[in-house]
Amino acid sequence: MEDDFTKRKEKYGVNVIAQQKSKTFCELVGEALQDLTLIVLIVAAVISLALSLYIKYGQAANSMNLKGKPGGLKGLAI
Repeated sequence: MEDDFTKRKEKYGVNVIAQQKSKTFCELVGEALQDLTLIVLIVAAVISLALSLYIKYGQAANSMNLKGKPGGLKGLAI
């Protein structure tokens, strides 16, 4: 029995799966940023954030008398 095991081990090798190098967090983020859906969401978030800041603090706030009023930054949530 031991001899049979040794012969099979010599013929087929050790029964071990080689470990693959795992990806770093930055590599995973880089791959995710290549997805079109995520790019569209990021662009929408930036536009929403810019508009909310403009309305709250910019010229639009002066003309609509909104300066200093509380308002959420929904663009950050996106």
